[in-house]
Amino acid sequence: MTDVPLPIRKSSLMMYRHCPHEYEYAYIKQFPGIEKDFAMEKGTEFHETAARFYGNIDFPFLEQLKNEQEVTVYLRNVLPKNTTFDVLLDNFATFEAHRWWILKTRVTTDRVKFFKPAYIEQELYAKEMFGIKGPFGGRVDRIDNLTSGEFAVIDLKSGNLPRIVDFRAELAFYASIANAQQFTNPPIAHIGGYSPKNNEWFFERISPHTTTALKRFILKFIDEHEKRTLGQPAFEREIGIHCIYCAFAGDCLFGSDIQSWERIQRSKYFTWDNHKGEKKDV
Repeated sequence: MTDVPLPIRKSSLMMYRHCPHEYEYAYIKQFPGIEKDFAMEKGTEFHETAARFYGNIDFPFLEQLKNEQEVTVYLRNVLPKNTTFDVLLDNFATFEAHRWWILKTRVTTDRVKFFKPAYIEQELYAKEMFGIKGPFGGRVDRIDNLTSGEFAVIDLKSGNLPRIVDFRAELAFYASIANAQQFTNPPIAHIGGYSPKNNEWFFERISPHTTTALKRFILKFIDEHEKRTLGQPAFEREIGIHCIYCAFAGDCLFGSDIQSWERIQRSKYFTWDNHKGEKKDV
């Protein structure tokens, strides 16, 4: 594992998942990547705003509000206005207001505990995971208390939610690092995410299949490095929809590759709905 960039992080694993060749350019050859664009800057600002949100809430006042609409108005006023991402904040406030109102109508005590994240922008680190030597690391948006007494890893996306199979792997990676270091008691058992762009959300219990598939994927990732060390073919290109966003497409696609790429663009499958619907194991 001598040339595996350490610690192994979510960002590098997910890039490898989308395209091993892109990963090789970025993390092994360390070619300069794409500069931070407006969408990325907006996403960073949204995450920073969401992280500060809960500390600015007057919870005794929130408890006195009489209906969900009042809660929505109040929470939106807690958030900044006249930003470049007001629509995201509008939807985020509405979503969180609904979550608060459900807690208020169903939970008699400790509502604030279950509404506020237990941990925000938490850095996670584990020397070993699934019996695989790392180290492994990542920064998770939130870890939430659930009314069941369990914990959930929650990730916010300012854009569209990824394909569920990819998102599941990403969230399970965070949860597995936390559980490997015994970060919570009991261990994290659920994963979830929310995108205010389209008011999309995802939540589920971590299944044994997800954990097994993640372990298999990490072993494949490590094996790819070992093949490269031995001079064997490794990090092959995977031409697909992700090439739209790849910083290295200009260095990677040639001749027949570009023709294949153009066919993908013209394909009936070139929509986000169909892209999300593709089935691919972790």
